[in-house]
Amino acid sequence: MTKSAFLSAADAANNVSDPNEIRQRKFKLSGLAGYPAIATVNPLSGKHDMQLICDPEDPEFKRFARTVADLNFVTFGTREKKPGHHWPIFSGDELKADGSGPRFKHPAFKGKMVVRLKSNPERQPRVFGQDATPVDPSELNGGDLVYVEAGIFSYQNQASGVSAGMSAIQIVRKAALTERIEAGGTAGASFKPIELADLPFSGGE
Repeated sequence: MTKSAFLSAADAANNVSDPNEIRQRKFKLSGLAGYPAIATVNPLSGKHDMQLICDPEDPEFKRFARTVADLNFVTFGTREKKPGHHWPIFSGDELKADGSGPRFKHPAFKGKMVVRLKSNPERQPRVFGQDATPVDPSELNGGDLVYVEAGIFSYQNQASGVSAGMSAIQIVRKAALTERIEAGGTAGASFKPIELADLPFSGGE
């Protein structure tokens, strides 16, 4: 499954908005939290990050994917990822660059799409519980079903591409121990579509 598969002919024909307007768009993505580093930063990236495992048929995910392509077009002149550029969307079935095995080993990724979300250390995402009240970020575990308030941005400097940031997370359903998606985990996890609803941190978006 390719990233361009989410772009219909009508989408591709639409005029693309101003890049500053695109960067201000917010998304309410839902999915399973994979390998979250929210309570602390990921020592490999130096950032708070998470792999959000999404249903490829979720309308909000499709809107997100189209908007990533829009921003890439107005910034780099193409709706496809350019070689060597960063990109926030991956197929859960894709292989490592050297073809030695799957990029994502946990079975929960199979057949899904993955959005890599990150934020700088000084911008730790807020975390909310099932009752929409703030909770300690350590309450979030890999495999939890979540809503995430996300945005996208593009950049051209030492690295180039499009990335996705996150500002807040709501835990919708906690994962059982056998469903955890964390480093070293091998248990399976199922994805159950949920109704999109207004988030407590959405600001009416």
